Amino acid sequence: MEKVEEEGEMKNKEKAYSMALASTVMIIFLILVSSIASASPEQNPRTIALPEITSGAGDSSDDQVVFNELSGEEIVTGTESIQVAAPKITEKRITTNPSDQWKPVIYGNKIAWEDYRNGNVGIYIYDLSTKKEISTTTNESDQYCPDIYDNKVVWMDNIWDIYIYDLSTSKETQINKPGSAYFPAIYGSKIVWEGSYYGDEGGSDIHVYDLSTKKESQITDSGSAYSPAIYGNSIVWEDYRNDKNSDRNGNGDIYMYNLSTKKESQITTNESTQMAPAIYGNRIMWQDDRNGNWDIYTYDLSTSKETRITTNPSASYYPAIYGDRIVWMDDRNGNFDIYMYDLATHQESHTTDKSNQYYPDIYGDKIVWMDDRNGNFDIYMGTLSQAGPYAYITNYASNTVSVIDTATNKVTATVPVVYGPSGVAVTPDGKKVYVDVANSGSNTVSVIDAATNKVIDTIYIKIDGSVRGSAVSPDGKKVYMLGGDQSGSKILVIDTATNKVTDIESIDGRDAAEVAVNPDGSKVYVTEAADDHVDVIDTATNDVTATVPVGSQPYGIAVSSDGSTIYVANEQSNTVSVIDTATNTVTATVTVGTHPYEVAVNPAGTKVYVTYYERNTVSVIDTATNTVTTIPVGKNPNGIAVTPDGKKVYVANSGSNNISVIDTATNKVTDNVKVGNRPVAVGMSMGVSQIPVAAFSAFPTSGYSPLVVAFTDKSTGSPTSWKWSFGDETTSTAKNPTHTYSKAGKYTISLTVKNAAGGNTLKKSNYINVTTVTKPVAAFSASPTSGKAPLKVTFTDKSTGTPTSWKWSFGDKKYSTAKNPVHKYTAAGKYTVSLTVKNAVGSNTKTMSGYIKVSK
Repeated sequence: MEKVEEEGEMKNKEKAYSMALASTVMIIFLILVSSIASASPEQNPRTIALPEITSGAGDSSDDQVVFNELSGEEIVTGTESIQVAAPKITEKRITTNPSDQWKPVIYGNKIAWEDYRNGNVGIYIYDLSTKKEISTTTNESDQYCPDIYDNKVVWMDNIWDIYIYDLSTSKETQINKPGSAYFPAIYGSKIVWEGSYYGDEGGSDIHVYDLSTKKESQITDSGSAYSPAIYGNSIVWEDYRNDKNSDRNGNGDIYMYNLSTKKESQITTNESTQMAPAIYGNRIMWQDDRNGNWDIYTYDLSTSKETRITTNPSASYYPAIYGDRIVWMDDRNGNFDIYMYDLATHQESHTTDKSNQYYPDIYGDKIVWMDDRNGNFDIYMGTLSQAGPYAYITNYASNTVSVIDTATNKVTATVPVVYGPSGVAVTPDGKKVYVDVANSGSNTVSVIDAATNKVIDTIYIKIDGSVRGSAVSPDGKKVYMLGGDQSGSKILVIDTATNKVTDIESIDGRDAAEVAVNPDGSKVYVTEAADDHVDVIDTATNDVTATVPVGSQPYGIAVSSDGSTIYVANEQSNTVSVIDTATNTVTATVTVGTHPYEVAVNPAGTKVYVTYYERNTVSVIDTATNTVTTIPVGKNPNGIAVTPDGKKVYVANSGSNNISVIDTATNKVTDNVKVGNRPVAVGMSMGVSQIPVAAFSAFPTSGYSPLVVAFTDKSTGSPTSWKWSFGDETTSTAKNPTHTYSKAGKYTISLTVKNAAGGNTLKKSNYINVTTVTKPVAAFSASPTSGKAPLKVTFTDKSTGTPTSWKWSFGDKKYSTAKNPVHKYTAAGKYTVSLTVKNAVGSNTKTMSGYIKVSK
């Protein structure tokens, strides 16, 4: 606040089903120059060649990115120039040998492709974590069209069989029954492919094999089903059963089959051709020629809505999808580039090399493709990263907001707003910026669209005194602001969906200064400058539930990222109060410089940064020792914020009209960014660069009830929320929960992780195996059971019911608690042996009279 004024090309090309053509298909594949883009309606669009550049390429004037409704179908429209925050693609070359590498796929940290380096076509894998490359095939036949899931790779062999290779066991297995099988895909324990059995004249159908049951099933009987893809229990494919010409040159539709319900659904119904389907979650993608060229379409199973993604006249082929991100190959720029479109943010990115990039696949923030820039086909990988995050600076005297890309420290936009902008807050998804006006009588809030950097709404607030201070709830649904004056303070709540004020409540104090929200959104904290305390507000009721006395004239306030601690700058007492949020008590008071003003805490909670408007410095408090270090900055430092990675601090210098950028590793100013007149506040976008990728482990994964299992989140991509389903109708939102299974059974575990960029779910079927403990039944054997003294006898426990303890009586007043003891008899006689076994349920004894016979 102002101090002064308060799936690959081969999956979609023509099939050589005749065994006579099998030996020549790859030669044709490499030399054929016809294209699906240039095929006439009479030609088969499923060619086996690389597509050519279409006549519409190079014209990007109609590249489009905003949703509109169109007769039941959604279409993406608007100009690409507004994408100021589109993710950047950072490229890495994966293969460097001079042979050709084709059709890459990616899962987790592993990339697989078909490789021509050994004179035949083999399957290779590169592990991004170990940076090692391996070949999964060593025989002299050809292997094509790999797909990968976890540690399992599948491919088709040039004898037209489907094989799987398990990286964890180094074992290769043939999957299909004798026949012709092509273009496999794998998800979890299920493999799908197209093909037919020997002697079957019905054409091509979709088959599925379950690795857990070792059973193969045929799920279609149309004889015209091709290019399957699978996600979970849903299989999609292209099908020509409705083609009036019966030659696969006309009407190809997308179909889906659900393995759980055994129900088939027709997804597309128009008379054009739909090809190359892909599926992720509830979304199905494909390429479609209904508009005279090939476009990318998507269908949402949850809403039954179809959306057109590309609208330019170029050719868009072979989509792949992960989460909200779609990738495809596109020739709009005169060569084939890889394009990425984010369904959540409506942002589009693409590769910029002037060579050709083909057949992309995507997993998380990584895209792979084949690339001809080096004179052969290599495998490349692109990593998506967000520009920014962005810092938003309110310029009080310029009536503007400066937008700084923190990756470059450059001002990327200057946004005119209402008179006297002061506080600023950014929604967690980075889509909206709320700017308040500390100017009594104005009481307006400007809402900026971060994609366009334009004011899209102005909120007028009827309240005595001025509106000031801004904080957004972690879920992005509410903005909290302060109002009032010396006569009394109020808290205002704005609904970000409607930009309407939904509540105004009086709170306990006068001259409320700053507001902060805890990480779970349950509490709001307000500094009351005139009454020397902090209000604790329950967000469920917007009522004050506690007041915490602090120093004189508290102003700036910040909450640690774990929500455990609050830091308050007390301007008149020259201190920072440290508050424990569990007890609402001050646990430490740190003496700092004269007139501390604003305060910020780094994400790790290890450092607190304090501005001094009158001293032109920033203090750094080490939270472990409460020691203070001072950094010189610009004139009249005011607002302050830390980047989400904790590496930089941005300080608004009201007197020098610039922003000081502090390197947190060295505590030195590394840049000064010129902005508008009298910058007063800094708002920071979260800068989430990728959708998180769910991953987890558990221990133990099997045992007897009650079984206590500890689950560990291993997700990547910085998730901010977790939802576990334990398979027994119970859930948890903890990051690393512990769960007790009380009943026997096999339990399927799922984890959904989310952040501002999107969400991802991982499911592990039958992951936890719990068995029931029953009362044990004692049984045993011995060898030998007779002989001369001294006789050494080995006893073997054969009890059932899983005993946990054993007690043997050997008949000679000797005992053992071992499970399988060895005992020596030194005297002749007949010995009665007994064994008592126990577990948590009960015990049982077995006695065998005269069992051991020892002679002299």
